[in-house]
Amino acid sequence: MVVGQFEHSARLFSPKTDEGWYDYLWNRICGNSLEDVAQNRLRVITFNYDRSLEHYLYKAIVNTYNASPSDALSTLRQIQIIHVHGLLGEYRPPDMPDGNGRPYEPITDAEGLKYAGQSLKLVYERRDDAMLSAIHETLEWAKAIYVLGFGFDSRNCEILNLSRADTSPTQPKFVMATAYQMTEAEIGLARERLSSRRNAGMEKASILAFLRLTCFLDKAAEAQ
Repeated sequence: MVVGQFEHSARLFSPKTDEGWYDYLWNRICGNSLEDVAQNRLRVITFNYDRSLEHYLYKAIVNTYNASPSDALSTLRQIQIIHVHGLLGEYRPPDMPDGNGRPYEPITDAEGLKYAGQSLKLVYERRDDAMLSAIHETLEWAKAIYVLGFGFDSRNCEILNLSRADTSPTQPKFVMATAYQMTEAEIGLARERLSSRRNAGMEKASILAFLRLTCFLDKAAEAQ
């Protein structure tokens, strides 16, 4: 499983990693206490298998607040992260060796591969009703939806079904997406796939540049 070979903590915390957008995200949601993190209004729907966001946030919580492993994990679990296609096993912090799941590290043996594979779903597999309900409830709850680093695959767009997120027929939900290195034709197709009746905002920017341009969490807070 090639994707399982990329879970390296040292790479994740390299200054060059993902242009530092995890750092930027953390600086927008952290506050003066663990309670501030637990009460933030960020929810994540991801089509990735890896647990890099979970691991980054866990380490950031521990280092920022000098939190115990159990307190950090409890706080992390207050941030809803939905893995649409499954994930490489339930995340287990590296300093909790007796917990369930597996740590953020490369898969090196058959047992680890088998465990990780049990949680994965192929693109063509039908998502269960509980998963779809969680996705749609999250999108309906959101004041604003930001689509980051998305490939706009038609099947994934169908799973999101953003037209269901509009709880008001006269006030479509605010949607913006990254369109890094995309042509105008590709952007037009992406808009159609997100929702044929939506004029989603598209920025030709990397994720970090997009977050800085939109100040997205500040705007979401103002909309509360």
